[in-house]
Amino acid sequence: TGLDQLDSLDLLRLIAAIGGTWFGAELLVRGSARLAAALGLRPLLVGLTVVAFGTSSPEAVVSFVAALHDSAGMAVGNVVGSNIANVGLILGLVSLVHPMRVRWPEIRRDALFMGMATIVASAAIFSGITGWPTGILLLLILVVSLVLAVRTPVTDEEKASEPVARDRRTRLIAILQSVAGLVLLVIAARLLVGSAQEVARAFGIEEAIIGATMVAVGTSIPELAASVVAVARGHYEIGIGNLVGSNLMNLSFVFGTVCLLSPDATIPPDVGKLLV
Repeated sequence: TGLDQLDSLDLLRLIAAIGGTWFGAELLVRGSARLAAALGLRPLLVGLTVVAFGTSSPEAVVSFVAALHDSAGMAVGNVVGSNIANVGLILGLVSLVHPMRVRWPEIRRDALFMGMATIVASAAIFSGITGWPTGILLLLILVVSLVLAVRTPVTDEEKASEPVARDRRTRLIAILQSVAGLVLLVIAARLLVGSAQEVARAFGIEEAIIGATMVAVGTSIPELAASVVAVARGHYEIGIGNLVGSNLMNLSFVFGTVCLLSPDATIPPDVGKLLV
């Protein structure tokens, strides 16, 4: 059986790796959010960019490492599974914890960009082929959305909310915290990919399914923590911005970069089944 073939150390490494991605992402998110606040960025922009990038960093590192180790199935499965977890699991749990008051005009543009990235990525996944054109198009969607988001002016209401000390010491601590989190993430991600592959082989499961379930849920834990904390404290813009931004980051940045790292990779049919 799979349990007989599975080394207990592989299972322990998998659990430790998921925990490492959690703590690493926490450090990265806290440091990045603190730095963004010190620079006077908009709350929604923080959620869409800094927090979203921080909470998507486990997916990014895991998928990049998997792609470099010729595991395109796990890389893409992780992206698809993480987005499903963001919408189904995290948005559902956050809504149960505290109803979110979100104004559609504030997130309309970013939601439309997320929809564009979803269409492009879905087309590539269903066709089973990745390549440079897909990767470049997805990254271009992300760049345009970020440029437009940064150019949106800060309102007086946002300026008055939660003034933060903007001294050099605060910025330095935030940078060090972010770097420490990123280093921990890289180490944990390498361990996560290796141990997840061993678990998949032991049970005879496709790597794409492992990536879309166990690895995806494990790397989505930071999104859950960040969104729950943000909404519980009344920061609805950061909470919903994190989910929209995280999905956009996963599709445009993570999947787009995977297409560039493995342009000749063929996506297993099992990944496409997860979208229907």
